[in-house]
Amino acid sequence: MIINLQELSEQTIDFLWIDGTEIHVPMPSTRFVNKINRSENTFERIYELILEFINTNIEGRVFITDDVEQLNSVQSTAILSAAVGVIKEVDEHPNS
Repeated sequence: MIINLQELSEQTIDFLWIDGTEIHVPMPSTRFVNKINRSENTFERIYELILEFINTNIEGRVFITDDVEQLNSVQSTAILSAAVGVIKEVDEHPNS
């Protein structure tokens, strides 16, 4: 059995942003997911985490605080949940 780490590192989480633009964000690191799990649930911290994550998009689009402040709570939760969910999925099914 071979687990192709290169293939896993090339995968992205794809989002359709609120302006209709599709962005592709590389899989988050375990370190980043740990930040989410340990963070306080303040809006400021949530915005920081979202910015850190989405600003790694392969398109090179730069998001600012105003961009994430426009998101509602469901959208914000969906972004961070996607990051956490992908890591959990890989941990549970490494050959997927």
